[in-house]
Amino acid sequence: MMQALRITSMVLIVMTIWSVPAKADIWDWLEQLSGPGPFNGRGKLPESATATIYCHGFDSGSGWLRLLNRADARGPCVFADVHNFEAPDDERFFRVRATLTEFGPTYRIAPPIEVGIGVGLIRFNSTGKITDRMTISFPRVVFKPLLLVPSLQEKRKGNWGFIQMYFRETHILGKLNQDDFRPQRGTTFHTDEDMVASTGILIDVVGLTRLILNK
Repeated sequence: MMQALRITSMVLIVMTIWSVPAKADIWDWLEQLSGPGPFNGRGKLPESATATIYCHGFDSGSGWLRLLNRADARGPCVFADVHNFEAPDDERFFRVRATLTEFGPTYRIAPPIEVGIGVGLIRFNSTGKITDRMTISFPRVVFKPLLLVPSLQEKRKGNWGFIQMYFRETHILGKLNQDDFRPQRGTTFHTDEDMVASTGILIDVVGLTRLILNK
């Protein structure tokens, strides 16, 4: 039963991650706000990155700047994410750049799958006009495809989990309207407590670095 549930969860995650619009950037994509958007990556690598700051895994990779290195280790771990998005000029708004920075706990429910919650800040830069809002993201679901291979779950201390596919629902706290951006003439909108989805690919810089250094 548990094995079937895990397989079903993995299939649902993959389907969710790749069910973005055809014109979206598969590296990183943020759903349209009630105002500007949708947002894609900015066309430069890395668009987004994460770092595993700390894991509590007893003898299974516990400590600072380490990934869990046993299949039976569950965590929790603490992550920090940075995402860079951009919405080009359109008929409603001039170009808007968005940077989302969050941190929080994440818990492994199977070697390739983690679920967590993030708290942070999203900064909008609308051709020089800066707007900041606090954010809460839940769920933050991460799928680590290389860890589908059992031999990689413990090999090289779990660092093969550095490639990650993610999906999150982000609650943007507070109000937003056209005055927070640079709208085209005649564009108005107002939203309170906007909720948007985002999806894409993350590189865990801790896992990648430790893999390269063979640590």
